[in-house]
Amino acid sequence: MASELARVDDDRLELASITGVETSVELSRATVFISALDEEAASAALEALEEHRLQLKQAVARSAAMRRVPDLVFALDPSISAGERVDRILRDLADEDER
Repeated sequence: MASELARVDDDRLELASITGVETSVELSRATVFISALDEEAASAALEALEEHRLQLKQAVARSAAMRRVPDLVFALDPSISAGERVDRILRDLADEDER
């Protein structure tokens, strides 16, 4: 997936990274998680991925020995924002300790 994403000629994907993929038990669906530098870049990247969904699915079909290729769903990686939130809380606590 990542190597095919690198081949896609779309400026909106330059600042996006694939952080993980989760598949459903029956492999009918694969959720591809991405991260980007900011919300605007993330939104643009998700839009671009939707437009290139068929190309990416075909790449998965070529590289995977599967009878049926899962439908691709693209989403922002929730762990990135959760990590940023924890980091912000820890910095706030450290600032309070210094006072």
